Amino acid sequence: MIAKQTVNMREKPEDTVEFGLQSLTVEGSIATLRLVVTPRFKSESADETISLFDVYTPSVLPFYLLDRKNLKRYDIVRNGPKLFASDSGSTETVNGTPMAAYAVFAAPQDEAPTIDVFMADYWPEFKNVPVKR
Repeated sequence: MIAKQTVNMREKPEDTVEFGLQSLTVEGSIATLRLVVTPRFKSESADETISLFDVYTPSVLPFYLLDRKNLKRYDIVRNGPKLFASDSGSTETVNGTPMAAYAVFAAPQDEAPTIDVFMADYWPEFKNVPVKR
């Protein structure tokens, strides 16, 4: 695990989500972010099923990478409306249990050794995440 952080949900601050970054790996022209998402929703029962959609409602996965040094932002690769990422509706777990997720981006240019990873604009970023090439 590269880094972890726990954030409060905007609509229900008593509910939290823990993000654990596993890797950011470049292969050819793409970069794959792998992470673990653990919802800890006090507003739901311990056996409630929670999806990535529940974590991000009402938006789609807003992950992005930011190369501050070279002033470049990398969004999830898409083909029309299809994101190259975990499906937010079918990627689910039981409350308090980790779920694996991923997102695919264009490979960061300029051979940046680290990059900042955002789970959403409204949560703190993971700074200086190593880019494995």
